[in-house]
Amino acid sequence: MILQNGVVALSAEKRVLLTSPLGDVYLKQLGGIGINEVLTELAGQPFNQFLVAPSNGQACHRLELAGHPPQIFEISAQPIESGTYIGGWVVMLYDATQAQLIQERIQQQDRLAAIGQLAAGIAHDFNNILTSIIGFAELASINPQTAEVTCRDLRQIINQGKRAADLVRQILDFSRQSVTEKFLLDLLPFVKEMIKLLERTIPEDIRISFEMERGQYMINGNPAQLKQVITNLALNARDAMPSGGTLRFKLAEFVLEAHRPPPCPQMAPGRWLFLSVTDTGVGIPVDQISHLFDPFFTTKQVGAGTGLGLAQAYGLIKQHNGEIDVQSQVGVGTTFTIYLPSVSGVQRKPQPEDNRMPQGNNEVILLVEDDPLVLDVSKTTLEYLGYRVLTAVNGRFALQMYEQFQDKISLVLTDLTMPEMDGETLIKALYDKNQAIKIILLTGYAFDDRNETMQTHGVIDWLQKPLGIEQLARTVNRALTGTS
Repeated sequence: MILQNGVVALSAEKRVLLTSPLGDVYLKQLGGIGINEVLTELAGQPFNQFLVAPSNGQACHRLELAGHPPQIFEISAQPIESGTYIGGWVVMLYDATQAQLIQERIQQQDRLAAIGQLAAGIAHDFNNILTSIIGFAELASINPQTAEVTCRDLRQIINQGKRAADLVRQILDFSRQSVTEKFLLDLLPFVKEMIKLLERTIPEDIRISFEMERGQYMINGNPAQLKQVITNLALNARDAMPSGGTLRFKLAEFVLEAHRPPPCPQMAPGRWLFLSVTDTGVGIPVDQISHLFDPFFTTKQVGAGTGLGLAQAYGLIKQHNGEIDVQSQVGVGTTFTIYLPSVSGVQRKPQPEDNRMPQGNNEVILLVEDDPLVLDVSKTTLEYLGYRVLTAVNGRFALQMYEQFQDKISLVLTDLTMPEMDGETLIKALYDKNQAIKIILLTGYAFDDRNETMQTHGVIDWLQKPLGIEQLARTVNRALTGTS
């Protein structure tokens, strides 16, 4: 067993008699002395104050040394007694820096998780509102009876609605409640392509370098989300170097052994990949580090940013079962490090995007949605696309509708969050009635495609709110035709 405490034995006159290996290191660091020397102070403070119990009721004294981060020691002393005579002291010195950092990180993650739950609930309600705003505006803009001048105004409404949807999506990304699809991705060519893109957008007075170690860099990831993360970090680095500097990327493998302390709390032992993004900018003050990933926290001037970039990056990396860490020193620069679980496999080739808006052929769709406006605009849109639509405002009514029209219904579109009977319960009940059923989820929350319901109860796709007409048209067509 490895003793984590440094042990120092003192005589009654506080002369150093014996030290453990760590005790010797800590004693020289804090007191600048060694064997046979008298201990009079630790880090500039009188040693005698450490021989009495702390006044705050704690079990030991705490001593903080300036640094980045500050080094924290816990110090306790026990007398060696013979009757009423004190013949010496045993002093325990413990470097609590890492434990303190882990505790602060855990508290930060708990705080961010609580904020995320609140944000996700608000974002879900906003997505329902935006679905009706964007949907009705799209329907009016494609109506041949709408005047061109009105269409221009409607397009502005649609564009602004989509901007609002992007903002809501950032909040959902932070709270880990956004819908995401992951597949095998080789991080090495992906990062190289990202750097090529950044070289065209980062000012020329910032030099970009890339360092990599030989290895395999396969992960289970979403390219669009990872692109967003790297872009956010690169743009923050650019803003931190207004007079130019160097932006360094490093990609490497990292094996976390079971007996080693993790670089981030809650990291499991195993094979990881890390991508670090380092700038030579102004740095971040220590008191701001713990708030960097808080939503809407920003050090930029008003109008220069929403304060959601790093919060979004934090949430997206968490959705990839990864961790993100930051180290910074004012006047020197900042390093963000992303840790992602390494996997094995062969990357699939992405399918080309089909931008057509396919039409229906009078197929019957059962639409289940508890929000009246979302139900109305979704029904109208589906009818415009050439489908016949049956509607239900909750799961129980949807089951009744399905029992009555099962032989006619080709597809079910259902919300997940509903009163009386939620979407997941409805899906299982529908599957019990017809194991060949086809279901599309409508959701403002995260839904993992590895979910048991997704795999075994007829759910073949999902749509994230707010719904757009083209996305709705393509997804419904894929479900009905069985195309990918």
